Amino acid sequence: MTLNVFRNRFGDTVEISILPGMVVIQMLLMGIISCYQVMSHKRSVLLTQIWAYRCQNGRMQVLYFAQVTYHLVTNSDVYYLGLATGTLTIESVANLTFCFFAFSYSFVNMLKARSGEQQLARHFRLVWELIQLAMVTCVASMLYIYRLTSLSYIIDANGVVQFETCQKATMSMQSLVNAAYMTYFLAAKSVPVVAVGSSIVFAISPWPTVSTIRRARSTLQFSFAPFFFYFVQSIIYTLYGWTTGNPVVGGTSLLGVVLGSYYVLIFYKYARDRTQATRMLTSAMLVILLLTHQVATRSPEETQMIIGIPANILSVFTAASPLLQIKNILRRKDASCLPFGMSVMNVVAGTIWGTYGVMLGDPLVICPNLFALTMGAIQVSLILLYPGGKGGNDAEQKAKSSPPTKPTKKLSPRSKKKIEHPE
Repeated sequence: MTLNVFRNRFGDTVEISILPGMVVIQMLLMGIISCYQVMSHKRSVLLTQIWAYRCQNGRMQVLYFAQVTYHLVTNSDVYYLGLATGTLTIESVANLTFCFFAFSYSFVNMLKARSGEQQLARHFRLVWELIQLAMVTCVASMLYIYRLTSLSYIIDANGVVQFETCQKATMSMQSLVNAAYMTYFLAAKSVPVVAVGSSIVFAISPWPTVSTIRRARSTLQFSFAPFFFYFVQSIIYTLYGWTTGNPVVGGTSLLGVVLGSYYVLIFYKYARDRTQATRMLTSAMLVILLLTHQVATRSPEETQMIIGIPANILSVFTAASPLLQIKNILRRKDASCLPFGMSVMNVVAGTIWGTYGVMLGDPLVICPNLFALTMGAIQVSLILLYPGGKGGNDAEQKAKSSPPTKPTKKLSPRSKKKIEHPE
């Protein structure tokens, strides 16, 4: 415990970086400058779209993301010591809050970005900004509440490493072992948090595709399968979280149920032929009712396997479902039917959850996420190889611009005679 005091004093003397605050200021200035360009021009509608494009999908997002990542990498030891010893300052809380805001903002905007497209996407902006505001407020509140609370498990591991380092400081091999131990310890504590964050981003990732369907009032070239399997998978994982008493799995899956129901509803609303979708939803509801009955009537130990196996199978179906149209993609050399957000997040979430599964040594976590990583890599490769982004946009613009056709009136026999034999 005494050894931690020395590190505490060292951490207090480190200057606090102002980079996160500067990143947020850059983002605000970018928005103000673009808004000024809009207000000073007569064609405000076009410039509003350009402003939204710059704020959401501009290349500056990559710079914001890189700056925040650099700050977190170079200053992680200071924040680690502050959390370990309960000496996290107000400046550190502000920096971490700014980092979370800038990191999430730039990451989601880069995920949503489309090269060469300038879309307003105001529906996505309003919902995402409300979600982000709520998440930033929660993060800031949690950091402020626990900033003076030392986390015992970090202190214990820190004390063990410091004791071994002080006793055997001259042994380079021992120092290497200590470094490896602390790296594994930090990974074991941070990977679950990152995994939960990736699940939340995955739940939001289909939103741009669904917004495109809603604006076009048509399902365009997109398939119902990815949204359907994700919705059903979220319901079953919610049951699994409730059975195992795991609030993390249950909470993230419940968010997937809410958003997945919205995705399915929008697709079903604008689908021309609802026969297949109705059959799929009816069958899924029957299976879910059967599983719910098993959960309610059996012990948690018995239902864990009953719920876990279908959940893993549905995870595989969710990851592979966008590739049901692979024949059409290869034939037309157009991958615009693939949901970009879900494809990218299959790679990201599959990598993170697969790593977590390796750390747990759980094949039920490793196998489906390794499959999701593979399927996501194939989908992203197809999107990069056959972008073909104009097909969906042309269909959307045509659906917007074409006026509704008026039904033709049948001519009476008397009117036909007048047309054929005018007086």
